[in-house]
Amino acid sequence: MSIVPNYSTITISLINETQFIYNFDHAVVGYPGNSLIIDKKKLYPGETATIIGTTTTNFDLIGFLYFDENIIFHIFVPLQFHYGQPIFKINANHTNSIIQSKILNPDIEPRLLLYSVVTIILKTMN
Repeated sequence: MSIVPNYSTITISLINETQFIYNFDHAVVGYPGNSLIIDKKKLYPGETATIIGTTTTNFDLIGFLYFDENIIFHIFVPLQFHYGQPIFKINANHTNSIIQSKILNPDIEPRLLLYSVVTIILKTMN
């Protein structure tokens, strides 16, 4: 009998391929037990920020990273037993967020997050 951990974690790499600097302000999470931690206050062009998202085994991971100029990065990662695709979307007039790669959670447990590692690229819109 295996013991299910009481939390599940995802690592998100956010790569800035735009000419803009993103100044992180704060994070807001959707459920008790959710947390989002970013390793940089400023994300310069060409740099990568690492976001660690954690949730309990009862809730999907839902959160928002707020940057200056009303830029919000929306994160939604469902638990394995929920329907739906993850969402990693930035709401900036000049930037798209593109999923470069994602790795399914190697622990096959319905109450853990669907993905364990995701790489997102921020690109300037044409």
